[in-house]
Amino acid sequence: MYMTQIELDISKRKTKETFTNPNLIHGMVEGSFDAKERILWRVDQRSNKYYLILISNSEGDFSRLIQEIGFEDDENSIQHKDYEQFLANLTNEQVWRFKLKANTIKSLSHGKGSRSKIVPLLKPEDQLEWLYNREGKFGVNFDKNATIVTSTYWEKFMKQNKHRITYKIAVFEGILTITNIEKFRQVMKEGIGRQKAYGCGLLTLVRVM
Repeated sequence: MYMTQIELDISKRKTKETFTNPNLIHGMVEGSFDAKERILWRVDQRSNKYYLILISNSEGDFSRLIQEIGFEDDENSIQHKDYEQFLANLTNEQVWRFKLKANTIKSLSHGKGSRSKIVPLLKPEDQLEWLYNREGKFGVNFDKNATIVTSTYWEKFMKQNKHRITYKIAVFEGILTITNIEKFRQVMKEGIGRQKAYGCGLLTLVRVM
């Protein structure tokens, strides 16, 4: 597996369009691979720069994507990392600073035989509870004193078939401790929650100094 980071050129009109329509990057990302595969991705801002981060099984060819929204004349604007090696170096009891952009929802049951209704979680406290309730499933403990929702907002855009997509986003940042390395590696590979095609679910780590 690979982790790829591509710096985005925000002076390009197409790049600015992708910020309000994740379906555009979804199409560019899928078009960068010969075979169809599940790809995790997210756009991050650091200072005044924007980066597209991807996790994929194959290396991909990002020449077209870079032509549309990246820096074509800067070979250093794209970086690859051996993701399998990174995961292999993770162990129980390690402490990491994390970031996660997730579609936070809950399912409301209408009784036996009825289809459950999916509703968004709107308040940061409910979104944090959603995250904490998944500690066992993820194989981690979250530091409740250091984990926050840094932003929450609606994502709304139109697909090419004129179908409107609307969902709620929460961006979490904080500290976690790995408690079950096998579960955690699986989460790092497969992502978390829904709307992964549109930039949700990728968990990224930075070592705590």
